[in-house]
Amino acid sequence: MALLLGLLSSVLWGTADYVGGRLSRVRSAYSVIFVAQTAALCGTVVLLLADLTARAAAGEGPAWNSAALAWGALAGLAGAVALGAFYRALAIGQMGLVAPVASTSVALPVVVGVAQGQTPPPLQFAGLVTAGLGACLAVAPELRPAPGTGVSAARSIGLALLAAAGFGVILIAIAQGSRSSVPQTLLGQRAAYVAAVGAILLLRARGRTRGGARARVGARTRGGARTSDRARTPDRARTPGRAPARTRSPGWGRRHLATAAAVGLADMAANLLYAYATRTDLLPVVSVLSSLYPVATVLLARRLDHERLRPPQLAGITVTFLGVTFIAAG
Repeated sequence: MALLLGLLSSVLWGTADYVGGRLSRVRSAYSVIFVAQTAALCGTVVLLLADLTARAAAGEGPAWNSAALAWGALAGLAGAVALGAFYRALAIGQMGLVAPVASTSVALPVVVGVAQGQTPPPLQFAGLVTAGLGACLAVAPELRPAPGTGVSAARSIGLALLAAAGFGVILIAIAQGSRSSVPQTLLGQRAAYVAAVGAILLLRARGRTRGGARARVGARTRGGARTSDRARTPDRARTPGRAPARTRSPGWGRRHLATAAAVGLADMAANLLYAYATRTDLLPVVSVLSSLYPVATVLLARRLDHERLRPPQLAGITVTFLGVTFIAAG
């Protein structure tokens, strides 16, 4: 059962990443995350209520675990940064390249263990080296500017590395919190997710409002100095009774809202499966399966978006996956 949970979590994560990345190309990344995580929070509340009901039926009191909530909150705050960076990287870069780079997040638990004085097994050490070399091989061709544009993929790769660090924190926090309570860990994660992303959106909206106000004041100031010139010059662009044309971005339609909500529910389900799978005695095998979520993203991008990668990139992606497998299996 643990093997099936690990495999299903990787499929759900990879699919959610692909759909969320595609949606981030037409909507802002953090707005997609906010809608998705709000749906995930609602699903988690339902899960928690079911857990509390089962406890009450068994004669157990509704014990709240502060450690589980705290670990979940840490996972949510890290996820707000990581998922925003990841979706942005998917939106501006190649999914088949960004996803494998982000999958190196599995190395962070090993690094934390080394910092605590733990010596990684030889297989994990070999996996760290292999994943690093594979990532370098995969990203090296993209560091050169695209012909005729002067724009390189370094930004998407940097965002993918930032996402990898955040995902590593999430893996550690969920595993720690799940030892006490899976539903409460996920509740703390989703609540922190929604609060953090909501605060980011609010700050960005206030910044845009202030910037727009300054631009309008500047325009009026510059225009006022030439009022007499406009009065003497006929404005043929104006038509009585017709407002000037304005380009507006389309709002959130039902299809986009439903898609974002589905992404959030899939992510919630993947976290739930991973959390329960980590409580078994097959943690190394479960880690292998759950850490291979970029495979689904890469396959969907190649199948639906017809992404084409260069031979060195394909080799680098393969080596990266191999290194991730070594790290998790070690």
